Amino acid sequence: MMVKVDIAGMYYGRLVTLPDYDASADPLGGPTVRDAMIAARLADKSDRADGDPVPQLNFVEDDRHPHEFLRSITVDHKVDVESRQTRSETRGKRFYPAGEYTFRSDPIALGTRTDGTPGIIPVDQDGKPTGKKFIQTWQYYVYDSAGVDTSRRAGGNETRKIVPFSKRDASNTLVDGGQIVWRLVTIFLDATRRPAIKTAVEDGAKLNKSI
Repeated sequence: MMVKVDIAGMYYGRLVTLPDYDASADPLGGPTVRDAMIAARLADKSDRADGDPVPQLNFVEDDRHPHEFLRSITVDHKVDVESRQTRSETRGKRFYPAGEYTFRSDPIALGTRTDGTPGIIPVDQDGKPTGKKFIQTWQYYVYDSAGVDTSRRAGGNETRKIVPFSKRDASNTLVDGGQIVWRLVTIFLDATRRPAIKTAVEDGAKLNKSI
């Protein structure tokens, strides 16, 4: 089966061939998102070895959670990249320079958030909490052949759950003609600024003035 791997914002898209499987016999027996990423990386290397200046995809997995989450994504462009967006009829297409485009996700761990609840927290390279109120990370979206976001509509709901890209799940099942899109997203874990807390004395003083 054919699936497209797309890295949003890095001007990368690649059709890859993955093994067919019988979904009726085993709905979760097909290839994973990680399988598709590896196939894309290998196909790029093969084409470049043949002299084709295609973009080269590479990625590094989180060494603390191997085969589950990505640490970084890199796309190396041998030639200038033509954007698919048109700036205007007179100015035409936008081009981006050849070179390496890369971004590393913020390190995260399970810990205690600022409100005292357990959850994901930002950490430094040594695993110590940083106190940041948000994280920037790579997140994948899986679409079927009709362009439906399967990761949100699995089970008939609009929620999203965290599924490692090496796992098989109803929310990330790959189908022929489908697509995987990786996007760099910012996830807030706390308010960047909270409302000022007024004391009971201040509230009482204002109440007396209004009487």
